[in-house]
Amino acid sequence: MIIMNIKQMSNIAIAEELGKRLRARRLHLNLTRNDLMAQSDLALNTLKNLEQGKGTINSLLTLLRHLDLLDQLDYLVPNSPVSPMQLLRQPKPRQRARKIKDE
Repeated sequence: MIIMNIKQMSNIAIAEELGKRLRARRLHLNLTRNDLMAQSDLALNTLKNLEQGKGTINSLLTLLRHLDLLDQLDYLVPNSPVSPMQLLRQPKPRQRARKIKDE
């Protein structure tokens, strides 16, 4: 695997690299584009676009799911931990309901 200095790359270059990696993963799984089309219901042009670093987030998620890479999104954008100070500032959850008096 080649280590890139991704911070110095343009968005287009990063998208193209992602497309190359998606294509490499497809080939590693020994899937043709037609195989993947049949499994994922993505159009051939959509698959080609994704492998060129173009496409929509929804199409990308569909492709990631069928390439068994969807769980990698946790590494891409991890959940933000809640700080102890934020926990202290949160209101306590209600324990009881109360009647509203008629006016």
